[in-house]
Formats: sequence, C-alpha cells, structure tokens
Amino acid sequence: MPDTIGHTRLAASALVTPDACLLYGLIQLNAVASAAVGVYEGRDATAGRLIITAKAGADDSKAITLPGPLYLANGLYVSLAANVSEVTLFWSPAGNV
Repeated sequence: MPDTIGHTRLAASALVTPDACLLYGLIQLNAVASAAVGVYEGRDATAGRLIITAKAGADDSKAITLPGPLYLANGLYVSLAANVSEVTLFWSPAGNV
C-alpha cells in the first residue's frame, strides 16, 4: 500500500485520474435538494463501470469509508448531479499493486 493517501475535491463531474488507483472513500455535500454522485472505474461515465452511487438528502452530507482500498485498474471518474455542492475523494495512485 502507498505511504500516503491524497484527496481531490470536485465541484463538477471530472476525470480524477486515467491511471490505476486505490479508492479509500468519499464525502459528498449537497445543496438545496437531494442528489447523487456516481463513481466510475474508467475515464468517463459512458465507457466506465459504475462502482458506487452515493445519495444524500437536501442540505446534507454523506461519508463513505471503504473497509479496504478499492483497486480501480482503469482510472477514476466522478459524475456529480446538479445539486451536489462538492465531493471529496480519498485515493492514491496504485503503483505496483
């Protein structure tokens, strides 16, 4: 496992990394209405494989901590619905897993 875990904060859908990585968890913050965050293994939501759907209520947050790192061989893409204020992902490059 890597020595450090980094984080990326997003306010819009984005490719976090095109490379293999380890995902440890996420925190989702919603605005005025309930909304969902889609986490994909891959470089986009079209060709990627949906691995996590996080849903939180209006003016709410949701934390997802995985029991161990999730290996994503084909990169990490995150899709945010309109009412998601931001999402913070905790991840690291996979290195030689």
